[in-house]
Amino acid sequence: MQKIIAGALAALCVTPAAMADVTITGSIRAGLEYVQQSGPGTSANLTRVEDQGSRIAVAGEDKWDDGLSTIWQVQNKLHIGAASGDTWGNRNTFIGVKGSLGNITFGRNEDALYTASGYYVPELDGTYNYSEDAWGNGELLFRLEERNANIASFQSSKFGNFGVNASVGNLGLNNGSANPLQYAATAYYDDGTYTAGASYKRDNDTSSLLTSELSTTTYKSGDNLESYVVGGGANWNGFMLNALWERVASSYSGSNTHQDDAAILIGYKTGPWSVHASYLYMADVKGDAPIAQSGAKQFNLAGYYKLSKATRVFVSYTRLENDANASFEQSTGVPNGTAGDKANIFSLGLRTNF
Repeated sequence: MQKIIAGALAALCVTPAAMADVTITGSIRAGLEYVQQSGPGTSANLTRVEDQGSRIAVAGEDKWDDGLSTIWQVQNKLHIGAASGDTWGNRNTFIGVKGSLGNITFGRNEDALYTASGYYVPELDGTYNYSEDAWGNGELLFRLEERNANIASFQSSKFGNFGVNASVGNLGLNNGSANPLQYAATAYYDDGTYTAGASYKRDNDTSSLLTSELSTTTYKSGDNLESYVVGGGANWNGFMLNALWERVASSYSGSNTHQDDAAILIGYKTGPWSVHASYLYMADVKGDAPIAQSGAKQFNLAGYYKLSKATRVFVSYTRLENDANASFEQSTGVPNGTAGDKANIFSLGLRTNF
């Protein structure tokens, strides 16, 4: 009887693995953050525990007989500390097909502008903690990047040292008067030492003034937002150097404006140690309706020490300065959206991946 029970339990354990390749991955990240904020908005001197992008994902691959595979993922945001909007599947959650040419996926996912930095500006992607993060709507870089809930994406395999990604978002949101499709594409080169790439994104029939925070959910036929990005870098003997230039352009009620930003990022890694620094600059809005004093600048400095293959401790400092008519932030919500605010952010934290 015991042998029968043991055999049944063993069968239960091995059957799911035989049916499909399923993995659980994630990252737990948190920091002790000290913020000094000054300017026309609320001045603050506070210490807080801040989540730094914790997440968990269940992913799988089912291989077909002809070399193709079904791939899928359910990813969820976690908050270390106060929870906020942690609904199941609120990050990259999709199903698709994997083949020799690349992957095609459908569902909720990052667009081809969102993922661009990881391909040709790697110092910008995945290096800094959220207390230093500078890209996303309302921040200095990649303001049109988005995790879209109705998106079809293609990520190519690398052919030689080249690759391309493309996505179409907001599928099915045609309301009769506007069809706010989002088109994005990235082409890149990476030979292990040098990287280079370019990205383009267009939010069609999307109506927004070119301010620090762009509206990507207000739709009007004929209006649009566009992003143009070029960047690249090099990695040699532990030293890393990356640079980026971007233009965000808006066509709003017949008025055309644009705003340029740029970044330079350097780093050095040796053994378990790494140090990183970056300078980001946002120019004023120009075009038919220019806005003086609408730029900003941000400086980041960070150091990391790997305690193990999966765990590292980090310390960082960020200085963000808005001009009088700008209200840019970074990912932890500092400053608080008031034009002209400035902030110093110090962070000490721990991160482990699984």
